[in-house]
Amino acid sequence: MLLRFPDWRDIGKKLRDILNPFPGDNGPSSEDRLKQRLRDVLKGFAYFDTIDEVLAWSKDLVDPLQRANTPCLPRASKPAQQSKPKSKVLLCHDYKGGYHDYEGVRSEPVKDELYSCEYLQYVDSFVYFSHKLCCVPPPTWTNTLHRNGVKVLGTFLVEPQTPDIERILTVKDGKYVVAEILADMAYTYGFDGWLLNIEKKFASNSTKELVTFIESLKEALGGGSQIVWYDALTVDNEVRYQNGLTEQNLPFAKAADTLFTNYKWTEPKLTEARDVLLAHDIHTSKIAFGIDVFAQNKGMPGRPRITFPLENGGGTNTGLAVKVLNEHGFSSAIFGPAWAYEHFRTSSESLDQQSLAHSVDKSIWDGSSLPWNIRCGCRNGQPHKTAFYEANPITSNAYEFPAGSSTFLDTDFSGAFDELTDDSGKKIYHSALGSQAILPHLLPLLLLERASSNQPIQRFLYGLYKKSSHGPRHALVVYTKMTGKLGHPDGTSASQENSISNLGSAWRLRLYNVAMPVTDALVLSLSYSRIKESEKMEVGVYAAFYTSTDPDVHYQYHAIPYSTSKIVCIRRTISFTNKDSTLVGIGFYCKGSIEESTPLQVLRAFELAIMPIAVLDASTPNLRTTEFTIDGIELVKRGVVPYEQTRLTWKWHGTDDRWPKGIPWSKTTGPFSHFTIYANRRHLGHSYCLDFPLTDEELNEMVQDNGRNKISFEVRGRGFGGLGYATASESCLYEYGIS
Repeated sequence: MLLRFPDWRDIGKKLRDILNPFPGDNGPSSEDRLKQRLRDVLKGFAYFDTIDEVLAWSKDLVDPLQRANTPCLPRASKPAQQSKPKSKVLLCHDYKGGYHDYEGVRSEPVKDELYSCEYLQYVDSFVYFSHKLCCVPPPTWTNTLHRNGVKVLGTFLVEPQTPDIERILTVKDGKYVVAEILADMAYTYGFDGWLLNIEKKFASNSTKELVTFIESLKEALGGGSQIVWYDALTVDNEVRYQNGLTEQNLPFAKAADTLFTNYKWTEPKLTEARDVLLAHDIHTSKIAFGIDVFAQNKGMPGRPRITFPLENGGGTNTGLAVKVLNEHGFSSAIFGPAWAYEHFRTSSESLDQQSLAHSVDKSIWDGSSLPWNIRCGCRNGQPHKTAFYEANPITSNAYEFPAGSSTFLDTDFSGAFDELTDDSGKKIYHSALGSQAILPHLLPLLLLERASSNQPIQRFLYGLYKKSSHGPRHALVVYTKMTGKLGHPDGTSASQENSISNLGSAWRLRLYNVAMPVTDALVLSLSYSRIKESEKMEVGVYAAFYTSTDPDVHYQYHAIPYSTSKIVCIRRTISFTNKDSTLVGIGFYCKGSIEESTPLQVLRAFELAIMPIAVLDASTPNLRTTEFTIDGIELVKRGVVPYEQTRLTWKWHGTDDRWPKGIPWSKTTGPFSHFTIYANRRHLGHSYCLDFPLTDEELNEMVQDNGRNKISFEVRGRGFGGLGYATASESCLYEYGIS
């Protein structure tokens, strides 16, 4: 039976009533805006163009696809031995207007690999920015960012053409109406706060009220939230960018959690800001100086953009600005981090090459050399080949947060895009932005070779991400290669490194820096495969840790067996003699006498999870028990005619009474991080809510494959932290008539 939800027609009528065209706006009509919004709802997008739309918002209008389910993972504090100050990074996303199909909840085929951030351990907070009055982050971004511990903010943007801005300060029953709505939006859609960007003066000087508005919004959002104020409007009710902290924007900075300054700052501005901070007892990390990545564009249409350094700032020199801010103790607000994907070619020229955009992005973050054949509209890329970028990548001066939390780390190495090849051998992609896992920071091979080019010959390990042939999953592939001596980034000497056994040299590949206190033991789970060529080598997992009484890092090595099986799943207990230890690193190692000089694959890792045994013992041993169940699978219709959509829906049952402390629990999906959907035993994709959209073409194909008007669906739920799975008790058949 195909169920219908007629209340969505009422929602559509309400939207039509509140949508009005902008006065003097030559853009899309109100009717066209409505049509686009109704289509975008089916992708999980939510945004609002007018104050009327904001005031008319209700949680009853929210589609399940628009809600993120993943709570923001609380990040652990680094141990004293590692707590060196670095600049905390805020990313302000502004990518081609935003709300692209690849950011939608269903995987979409895309021509090229587009923008996603692979360096989330270096990001404190992320603002989703688009030129709408009210921008709600797509749930795909929120889920991935929260999985990595990054706070996610929407944008409330008042531009010079925005009408009726005085209504923002409307008070009812002693509360600011818009502030209450913005707080409710953040809770309902599942994100953490707002960037307030007011670039238009009020008809009357209402800036004191605006400060009170910020304070009210902060209170309504509650603990764990973040409000960022952009440096535009001053206390004199003028749009006058201060490019720093001054008495003109100080009241807003004090009311908000973070001040995001304009981009044309200089080092004297940093000194001036420090003087103001000291006078008002404000910490430097509360001020994030803006860096406009687009400022490095030369010879492009429009007014030249300027950022620090004033000569050739932004672009590949973004890391240089982060370095200077780090030296002064300030945070960094990077605007336009997707610049490389707008400015350079996003398609790759061959199957074994990254796109030019991806390569430039890695140069900005890692300092790897720019491609020799770099081409763009700026005099063939010459402005981007600066003398500074290789020595000042963002990751050298940005604060690196420990991966995972203090209670678990869980990853399947999934990237934001599935990389496949069609029958002709052409590379194709499918978007999977919301499924991006906690990814290791893997230095590019060329960068590793450059670092060791003048050293004695030695072997090292490196990793690459690859799409596995074993079903719908990614893999981290570990190789060993002969080159110059790499050195020891973990701080150990060569004698320490080589004294593990007499099998020859040992090499380590650090995957994650973590901060996981251990009072007893840790449990490690790993699924992997090894090829026959690695049979004579010892390959395994190493753990790096500190003790409370020793400032030096220590290592444990745990070999994993070679097997002819395609995939091996193991569980290991890592015990510590000192009950006051802290795990600070996890990675792979390899040792043995190897003659080959060419790259050799030693390991293919599919999933890795680690948590203290005390957390595991407190958890439900197996989520297949009756404590958590899935049922009620059925097909329903959602949306507004003519923008209806067929979806698979289901329910879950259980309580959090015995759920272990420190493992996330979702307000929408409970113990489940996501669900995997199968139809007729064919994998369809992941869902992060209790709906999964299906196209008529897919449904007709399923029916035709069966030869009857029935489809067998299966929903598998995976628990947060990799604690287990729950599956509907039986595969269910549903009748669907072919249109």
